[in-house]
Amino acid sequence: MNNELSELFQQHHSWVVRACAQWLGSREDAEDAASEIFLRLPRALASYDRSQPFLNWFRKLVRNHCLDQLRRRQRERRYRGEVELDLVASRAESPLERLGREQRAKRLRMEMERLPDPYRTSLRLHYLEERSYEEICGLLRTPSGTLKSVLHRGRQKLATQLRGESAAVARRMPALPSPA
Repeated sequence: MNNELSELFQQHHSWVVRACAQWLGSREDAEDAASEIFLRLPRALASYDRSQPFLNWFRKLVRNHCLDQLRRRQRERRYRGEVELDLVASRAESPLERLGREQRAKRLRMEMERLPDPYRTSLRLHYLEERSYEEICGLLRTPSGTLKSVLHRGRQKLATQLRGESAAVARRMPALPSPA
């Protein structure tokens, strides 16, 4: 059993950390979450239905753990009545750059959620959950060519939505005075 767990850790640790980082927003929290997931894995394996694909079950386990972490954070913030502060600023970017990046990422996720389902689901699985074409085809029960078309069209629709929103914002902004 220990060899199997060690093998699972070696095979999936980097993916678990990346997935947790996307859900939780920080590498440090992702590392902590990944450690907790692998520590709890022996107990969690008791609930695994061997008739189902292991990776689907494992991804669900990771997702659920991250959602629990986010809920716990929210409860703690509510309890303390504090606004969450970003105490550890990234040295690679200024606060203004980080704010811009976070706003762009938030806007991208919001626009992605507005897409019709086949596009939204496919884009989320491929780009946010970093799943391979083969995995997505298996989950959605769709041929590879169809998936590639859906991803391509989804990216086009998302780009159109983003351009449309930018144009709408630009139209609402007041005109700048011309230089004299």
